[in-house]
Order: sequence, then C-alpha cells, then structure tokens
Amino acid sequence: MKKDSIRTNNDFLINLLQRNKNGLTFNQIANEWQRANLNGDNKPLTKATFKRRLADIQSVCQVKYVNRVYKIISEQIPDNNRLREWGMNVLAIEAKLRDCEDMSDRILLEPFPSAGDFLDHILLAMKDFSIINIVYREYGSFTSTEVTIEPYCLKTYHNRWYLLGRCQNAEFHIYCLDRIEHIGITANKFSILSTFDAKEYFSEYYAVRLDNDVPIQRVILRAHENERFILDRQKIHESQKLRYEGDGYYDFEYRLRPTFDFVSYLESQGRFIEVIEPLWLRKELLRVHREAMERNKIAE
Repeated sequence: MKKDSIRTNNDFLINLLQRNKNGLTFNQIANEWQRANLNGDNKPLTKATFKRRLADIQSVCQVKYVNRVYKIISEQIPDNNRLREWGMNVLAIEAKLRDCEDMSDRILLEPFPSAGDFLDHILLAMKDFSIINIVYREYGSFTSTEVTIEPYCLKTYHNRWYLLGRCQNAEFHIYCLDRIEHIGITANKFSILSTFDAKEYFSEYYAVRLDNDVPIQRVILRAHENERFILDRQKIHESQKLRYEGDGYYDFEYRLRPTFDFVSYLESQGRFIEVIEPLWLRKELLRVHREAMERNKIAE
C-alpha cells in the first residue's frame, strides 16, 4: 500500500475514534471503513490491517480495547493537523451522505467555498515556493490589475477562498480567488519570512479584511437574549472571554483589530449586540444602523 493511502487510512481511523468518544466495536469500525471506501477498492477491513493501522496511530493517540470497544485514552494531536482533520471530516460526511441521495431534497447544504479556477495553481505554487503573477479585479472595479506576489497562505471565509500574498513592496495583501482572472507561475522562487506564522497573522483580525491602520485594541460586546448563549458556545474570535453575566445579557471581551469585517458582523446582529467599548466603535455602529434606517425608511 502506498504511503499516502496508509496515512489517509490512519487519519480516518483517528478521526473516527475522535468523533466517537465512547468507543466503537471492531464491526462498527469495519462498517464505517467500508462505507468510506478510502482506497477505492471497496475491500472490507481485516483484523490484520486494523491491527497495523492501530499500531501506526499510537504515537498520535493511545487507543485501548475497553469493555469490548476501542476508544481513545489520550491524545497528542498537533495543532498543524487542522488540515488533515478537515479533510477527514469531509470524507466521513461524504460516506454518510452517499447513502442518503434519495433524500437530497431534505438535506440542504451551504455552497462549497468558491475557489474560482485557480486553486490547484496556487497550491502548486505554494508547495514549490514559486512567485506568481496574477491578473486581479476588485469588486466594483471595471479594470483589472496585474500584480506579482509570493503566495503565503490560503484561508476560507463565508464560502470563499482567499490568498494572502506578499507583494514586491514587502506588504501583505489579501486576494479573493474568484476575483482572479489569470495566474502565471514564474520560475522565480521565494522564501517565507522566518517570523511569519499564518495562524498568528490572522489572529489580529475577525475575518480576512486586512487594515494595519486599525490598531489592536480591547473590545467589549454585550450580547442580549439568545445571542449571549450562541456567542458563549461559538466563539467569533480566539481572544473571546466571558467577562460578566448580567440579567439577560453576557459581556464578552476581545482583543483584535476591529476592521470593516468586524463592524459588518456587528451590524448583522442587529439589536442583539451592543458595543460597550471602545466608544468610537459604538459610534460607528450607530452611524451604520442610522444609514440602514435611512435607506429602508418608508415614505409617509
């Protein structure tokens, strides 16, 4: 078996056991294995193959046979495994949905992130550290611009793919892949800055809108009614901390650059989110809501 297939099988087994904390019998694991059809041969999982895969993953997570089920006892999943985890989740969900095509009208999915026609080119350039030329047209613009960039990293947001590129002037810019009209991979190579960390870089922002002119600062939001429970369960930023539980509201603290994307998020929450500080952000949200009211007013 090829190394890539072995790693895929190991990842699938880890992901399967992670999602079933109470453990699975061998027969349950074998059924999920065959449903996923990882190797494309639809072969059943044998006990011998299972034991080999089980031995392979012990360095990542300790699996024991307890009360007739196999379960993870301890994990050592590295932070950089997010990509593999995402891919294995896709495989697992695909396996479940494959048996549900007769109910496709009852399972409503969001669109898959739009990558335009150039995702494979960008991935190749990133892998080979190749500088690329792109022809790019901003939203609302009638003209295209050709730029030369070093492709640093990819990020998804709101069903779109974005490329973070370092330009010739050493500044970073973000490019939406479905606005790219052409890509040319050059023979010139680049080296990623030793101080660059993709996760750390975007940790200053809510989403993908980059603006270093907006300083990093403390933001306190007051979430009212059911929105307070939603935010408590689903963080909108890694820095989120619950600071106070009031009567019908929670106060959350953040440390980030409150750029246009963040203001747009606050606007979308309507009356359920209140900006406590900073004052300028509270005024900006008020201005945006007043503008929305003006545009939607009904003539009497």
